[in-house]
Amino acid sequence: LKGKVLRNRNNLAWGYEMGNILSKCYKIHEIPSEDVLLEDLFKMIGIYRELKILLNNHSIVKIDNISNDLENLSDDKSQKNENIEKDDKEHFVKSNAAITGNKAEEIFESEISLGMGYSVKNMTHLIGLGYDFKSIEEEIFFEIKGFKGDFGDFRLTSTEWEVAKQKKDKYILVLISNVFDKNHSSKAIRNPYEKYKNQIERKITNPSYYFTLKKQFI
Repeated sequence: LKGKVLRNRNNLAWGYEMGNILSKCYKIHEIPSEDVLLEDLFKMIGIYRELKILLNNHSIVKIDNISNDLENLSDDKSQKNENIEKDDKEHFVKSNAAITGNKAEEIFESEISLGMGYSVKNMTHLIGLGYDFKSIEEEIFFEIKGFKGDFGDFRLTSTEWEVAKQKKDKYILVLISNVFDKNHSSKAIRNPYEKYKNQIERKITNPSYYFTLKKQFI
């Protein structure tokens, strides 16, 4: 908007626009409920986490070039549309995972970890560790997966799977179902690598890959 809108020296909007990564506009007379605001916030957190992982040590210019290269890979419009649909579906999956994941982490930190007899340190602000919490008393690592309903298929990133392989019995996967209900339940799986190494499936998703486990094996 620079140059298109008259701004005086006291108007800081231009500077704030430049620093805005992601936002959503609400009409002042149509502010949604707290539940909707929280859901939108969790979606933004999920998108921010994806962006942080994607950027890693790369510059935003390099990421933009990668995006352009991917767009030019195929001149087939039907193939491009198919890729867009896949990307939209993948974004939907990740956004919902971010919402349930944040709620599950909250439940684990405030309830489940205490029930398991652990005092934990929240590590979710750090990206790429391969776990969400670490025990304060001893070296135990916890990865949390949440479900809106009953337990179902779930994903592990390549880093989470590799760390689970390295830490063995010191790595605990905690699954929490019905995270938005009072009657949620949980399952703690110690050494998930050893337990699931013959059932887990490796899946490719641009620009990386992840591992998925079917509900039947939980």
